[in-house]
Amino acid sequence: MDKFHGLDALATDFDDPASEKRSPPANGGTSSLLVQKSLLEPPRVDYSRVPAQRNFNQTNRRRSNPAVFGEYRENLLAKMEITCPTCSTVTKIKQARPNHAGFSNLGFLYCDSCPAILEFHSYNKHFMALVGDKHPWSLNALERSRVEDGLAGCPVCVEGRFRFGATPRCPRCKSAIPNLLPDEEHYVEIGPVIDGDKEKIWR
Repeated sequence: MDKFHGLDALATDFDDPASEKRSPPANGGTSSLLVQKSLLEPPRVDYSRVPAQRNFNQTNRRRSNPAVFGEYRENLLAKMEITCPTCSTVTKIKQARPNHAGFSNLGFLYCDSCPAILEFHSYNKHFMALVGDKHPWSLNALERSRVEDGLAGCPVCVEGRFRFGATPRCPRCKSAIPNLLPDEEHYVEIGPVIDGDKEKIWR
C-alpha cells in the first residue's frame, strides 16, 4: 500500500515532469485520482493575438482622437438615411424606421417652414382642453384646426407654424421631403424635437 509522504515529498515529485502522485485514499484503499503537474500549470496565452484585445486597442485609439471617435460614434448610432430630393443631402438619424405614434399615444406636428417637429402625448392637458379625450391621429378637420390654432409659432425658425399636414423637411435646404412616411400615424425625427408636454408651446 502506498504511503503519503507529505507536502515536501509531493513538491519533490512535481519537480519531475514525468512523475505523478496518487492522493491518499480515504479508506486505506488505492486511490484512482492522479494529480499531474501539467494540470496544475496555468495555460499560456499570447494576448497580442486575441481579437478582443485588438478591438479594445482600436477603440482606445478612436477615443484618443476626438475627430475619429466622433465619426465612429456617429456611424455607430445612425440607422436610417434620408436623402433630400431637392439638394441631395443625406441625413442620418437614429431611428431604424419611421416610428408609429399609436404605440406610445403620441401626437406630432411638423413645422411648415423648417425640419422641427412638435411631440406631445394624448393625456396632455392643453390638448385635452381643446378636443377632449381623443387620440391625436383620430381628429377630424375641425379638431385639427383647433389644435393648430392653440399652438404658438415654431421656436426654431420663428416664422413657421406647426401643421398636421406638414411633412418632414431637409435640415440643410429646408425643402419638404414628400413620400417619406407611409401614413399620417408615422413620423421621423429629422430635425429639432419640441417637447409639447414640457415646453411653453400652447397658447
